[in-house]
Amino acid sequence: MKRISVFFLALTFLYACSKSNNAGSSRPDVTGFPTASSLYDAANHILNLRTYLYDSSQNLAGVFFRENDTTNVGAGIFTVDSGSYRFHVDPATNLPSGYLLDYRKGSVGGQTVVESHLLYYNPQHQLIKDSGLLAVSGQNPNPPTKYYLPAGNTIVCNTFRNGSASQKDTLISANGNLVYAASYLSNGSGWTKAFSISYTYSTAAGPFYNQGLSNSLCAFLIVEGIGDFLSGNLTNNNGFTWVVGGNGKVASGSTPNGDYASFTY
Repeated sequence: MKRISVFFLALTFLYACSKSNNAGSSRPDVTGFPTASSLYDAANHILNLRTYLYDSSQNLAGVFFRENDTTNVGAGIFTVDSGSYRFHVDPATNLPSGYLLDYRKGSVGGQTVVESHLLYYNPQHQLIKDSGLLAVSGQNPNPPTKYYLPAGNTIVCNTFRNGSASQKDTLISANGNLVYAASYLSNGSGWTKAFSISYTYSTAAGPFYNQGLSNSLCAFLIVEGIGDFLSGNLTNNNGFTWVVGGNGKVASGSTPNGDYASFTY
């Protein structure tokens, strides 16, 4: 995963991946989805911004992301990470066959990373492999490759770099919602837990849910930290409460400790 706050992941890891067992039941359709979102983590002084691009056939065509980290602003340090995913959509399936990632990490002097990836699916249209292309001129020479293993209510993502396993992400769902997510990093002889999160839910409808998109890209959208395109409902972790706008969709949310989120349509 890119550098994303644990709080942002707590909102991103929300979906019941078990719904993906309804394989192939519908095609992805993002009609009426938000065009932008923001999420502020008050405890860590981090603002995450997302802009979503859709094509004329109502497919997810791209995502622009930006993270403003003011944790050390008192010392004159203001870190900005930014970048984009641009998807190559297959018109036969309405699913991306690959993507171009352009990522700039402010904490290392604005260094730019560019990667090309191909995406592979099983016969049920579930993503099973995200393959980084090696030795592309001007791009990261050793991009990661990720294998997604859906099995019942669990999805495991194994990340490989330079031919070796480097990270393992586990998602577990129950009763139609994701109840547990964890990430582990390789320590050379085994695995060290980076973090784990458990969830509860509100009755507010998730603004990004579509069955076809969820079935196909559930784990990918979570592991990449792109956003919650998957959840039927929004979390009430940290005391989140949600406000519905004039269009009948959730417009914003907040917690007692100052966290907030917003959606633009």
